[in-house]
Amino acid sequence: MILVVGGAGYIGSQIVKELLDQSFEVLVLDNLSTGNRVAVDFRARFIEGNFEDRELLQEIFSEKSIDAVLHVASTSLVGESPEHTIKNDQTNVSAINTLLETMVEFSVKKFILTINTTSDGIPNEEDLETKSSLTIEKVIEDFSNIHGMDYAILRSINNDDTQTLLGYDYSIADGTCISINIHDTNLVEALRLSVEKMLEQDYLIYT
Repeated sequence: MILVVGGAGYIGSQIVKELLDQSFEVLVLDNLSTGNRVAVDFRARFIEGNFEDRELLQEIFSEKSIDAVLHVASTSLVGESPEHTIKNDQTNVSAINTLLETMVEFSVKKFILTINTTSDGIPNEEDLETKSSLTIEKVIEDFSNIHGMDYAILRSINNDDTQTLLGYDYSIADGTCISINIHDTNLVEALRLSVEKMLEQDYLIYT
């Protein structure tokens, strides 16, 4: 069984359907803060809750036979991080740590994470979003080194050249328009392939 954290979201619900179509058994964990229960395929099992809830995670791992965890939940939104740093850190770093600790407790050692970010490379002083992403990646790397966890990280980023922006009336904090150019079907396929390869053999990939 694959546990999909954030499986009621836009990307999450698509990867859930893709996995089900490939005959995987899927359990979705989502607090529905940004997701929608209706979006979850009827073939998947669903639990409403937070992935930082250690007791809930322990209940799930003790009652279900989880082979791998696919994490697609995040509160990091374009223009939000500078104003909600504490909230993002709690959800994207501390909660990841809780999830990984619970996985180790129940000997579940296959973890796949997708990070939706608009930046890449070495973060500068004001680049809070990238710093948070790198911190998460370091936490996962540490768990892999210490506990032998197999993991894959997929960073979906905008890799197009700089574009000229028209207008100034943008609602997000930095005053620029939103430009995310990766196609959702490409990301869903990459996630599905990561799950398949992860279950075939013990290995680590980093992208």
